[in-house]
Amino acid sequence: GGWRGALRSKGDFRINSAWTWGWDGTVADDRKFLNDYDFDKREIAASNVYVTGLEDRNYAQAQLIHYRTLEEDEEQDLMPVALPFVTASYFFGQTVAGGELSFDFNAYSLRRNDADTEYGLGTEQTHVMGVAKWRRQMTSGMGALITPFAEVRNDLYISENVPGAADSGHANAYILPTAGLDIRMPFIGDHGVAQGVFTPVFQV
Repeated sequence: GGWRGALRSKGDFRINSAWTWGWDGTVADDRKFLNDYDFDKREIAASNVYVTGLEDRNYAQAQLIHYRTLEEDEEQDLMPVALPFVTASYFFGQTVAGGELSFDFNAYSLRRNDADTEYGLGTEQTHVMGVAKWRRQMTSGMGALITPFAEVRNDLYISENVPGAADSGHANAYILPTAGLDIRMPFIGDHGVAQGVFTPVFQV
């Protein structure tokens, strides 16, 4: 007996021509209500508040995300909260060494009210990733597309409550440089009603 209920709310508002903000939230007074009445079949409800920017090819979004389990046998205290979750991508307007330079960024920090180190469900982690990318496309006199490229990626992980670890926290940093050359030579064949393209690719 008694009342059962749930509420889901969504909002999306434009700040200006480039930026929007909004939310998507779900609450329920018991975990089985949404599934019992075929409103929602999710096992985990992710509620978030966000702000998003989009202009030309540049993009950025920052979110606060709360995960709520809708399964009876799972502990809510083990569910993470992302404070924050940030992604961004930026393309420089001017060419650099005759090519296109861009930068991608991603960062999140997961927190929990409780930790279960035996099964690895309580690990808290902060991850920051940045990658700079450069590429230049050139076309030879014979029609070959030649693309030199390079990138440098940097990752930083800070982890706590790691299963089997002797201490409570770990910090690891990685740097991965990459450079190469991509050469493509398209051959186009006309077969009357159909057209075929054969493109050998050489990359180092």
